[in-house]
Amino acid sequence: MIPIFVALFLVPMFVPIIGFHFAALGVFILACLTDMLDGYVARKYNQITDLGKFLDPIADKILVMAALTMIVVTSVSGFGLDFGTYLQLAIVSVIVVCAILILARELFIGGFRLVAISKNIKIAADKLGKIKTIFQMVALIFLIPLVDIARLLIPSVLPPIFFPRVGFIFDFLLFDIFFIIGFVALIIATLLTVISGISYMLKNKGVLSTNNESKTIVADALIVPTKQVDSPNSEEKNSEN
Repeated sequence: MIPIFVALFLVPMFVPIIGFHFAALGVFILACLTDMLDGYVARKYNQITDLGKFLDPIADKILVMAALTMIVVTSVSGFGLDFGTYLQLAIVSVIVVCAILILARELFIGGFRLVAISKNIKIAADKLGKIKTIFQMVALIFLIPLVDIARLLIPSVLPPIFFPRVGFIFDFLLFDIFFIIGFVALIIATLLTVISGISYMLKNKGVLSTNNESKTIVADALIVPTKQVDSPNSEEKNSEN
């Protein structure tokens, strides 16, 4: 579903048609729901496989990376609106930093888990990481359709109040609501990402400690005789010298 999601998201950048970002959001939500269903079925019917263990976390990470990348791209254009130079620059900067921290954490923890697997160490899932994932998904769900929402709204005559007032739908400032929820959820998700990453490392710091085997190898390699032990024949050799 990831290539379909990306393709749908990119279409409006070349053709100003409303609806593709809503469709991309639908694919994103469907991918998340089917991922949850897949995990539930695998656990319930004991159909967990090594291939599934390998592909499932990778697919999750690529989906999130793709969504974050697309949001960074659309944020540069102000999601189709004019936020004003400084406000837009601040928004883009925050979103870019959040995306980098989230992706860096996932790559770092992925490498950490590989080391744990190589040492046959099982690491339990962190509850804080699960909460982080919830906020992350909420942020993405509210930020993905912003361009389509902006195009749907009729420009308002009201002056901008911190966030741009672009129009009304059902007596709600829909764009503002989606943007604020998504933006705040992304910041919270990023903070939880950093905290959970540090917590994850501290709880499992033994994974990166040198094992006994490597200590023995290093110790053996460093053993150098500092004094030659005299053998019975050493006196003869010395006298000959």
